[in-house]
Amino acid sequence: MREDKNGIDGQLVATREDIRRYTEKLASTIRNHYAFLNSNITNPDRLSLLVVTVGEGGLAFSNELAPNLRGIPTSFQTIHFQRYGLDCEGDANPFKLNGDISLPYKGQHVLIVDDVNDSGSTLDRLSQAYYALGAKTVRTAVLVEFSHSNNPATFVALPPQLLEAHQSRFLFGCGMDRG
Repeated sequence: MREDKNGIDGQLVATREDIRRYTEKLASTIRNHYAFLNSNITNPDRLSLLVVTVGEGGLAFSNELAPNLRGIPTSFQTIHFQRYGLDCEGDANPFKLNGDISLPYKGQHVLIVDDVNDSGSTLDRLSQAYYALGAKTVRTAVLVEFSHSNNPATFVALPPQLLEAHQSRFLFGCGMDRG
């Protein structure tokens, strides 16, 4: 157990070294999935992979992931998509998007990156938005995912067994524990 600056006790789920190791492994899987972007034959329009980071948590995880995506043409976008609050209860809670995602995405391959996938509703709503704007494919990558997620991520860094004892507890991600 450790106590944060607000006096909240917490249990460490993964060390920094664990996260680094699992993120490198995840990046290798993502590189293999998007290898076709490196070829003039399979990618004649020379599209890049648009990596969309969700808020501070997604940005922190994306910063770990990005250097390991070497060899894939990438571009990055950060958006803030919020639904957290004291009255947060399931999917009925209103979502708020801070940022512009109205750029032309026709034919674009999009990878949405976030730190924690709890219910899956954030990733699902963002995926729908990018498809509506013309994205060819939308995939998702997260550092950690709860097994009760209704919309599982495409790529997950930490193995689910690390979270088995924490399924009913609140998990601080990469951005939510910052003051």
